[in-house]
Amino acid sequence: MFCTHCGAQTPNGAHHCPHCGAVLPPSSAPPQPMPAQPAASNPPPGGIKDYLTANIVLLVCAVLCCGSLPMLATSVVGVVFSSQVRSCERMGQLDEAERKARIARNMAIASGVLLAVSIILYVLILLLYGTLFTLPFLQGDFDDWFSWLFL
Repeated sequence: MFCTHCGAQTPNGAHHCPHCGAVLPPSSAPPQPMPAQPAASNPPPGGIKDYLTANIVLLVCAVLCCGSLPMLATSVVGVVFSSQVRSCERMGQLDEAERKARIARNMAIASGVLLAVSIILYVLILLLYGTLFTLPFLQGDFDDWFSWLFL
């Protein structure tokens, strides 16, 4: 017996396809196997990678850590597209699912780069801040803080 949804071979008397989970019709007459689909439209064995975990982690970093507004925006867009990958895959829209997965991956990469840039900028700011206030001519009174500019 073959699944009418995905064409996979199923055990006789099964109510659901073990491959895709579709409900099988009652087995009064064995249906003919579906023709093989082209290899390009078959999903990879583990399904299409949706990058949801990466985008959620980057979104949390954007909210809690040192994320910038562009990082927050790319993370949110990445989470939205990541969450749509599985639904497109279940509906059989594999091309659309792959397109959304590519966008989700690109948003995760962009968010990661923005996170790295934000961390580097914050470290540089902290180093600069610490260096400025440890210089000998800046440790005096407030009036002397910028006197070195007018030397």
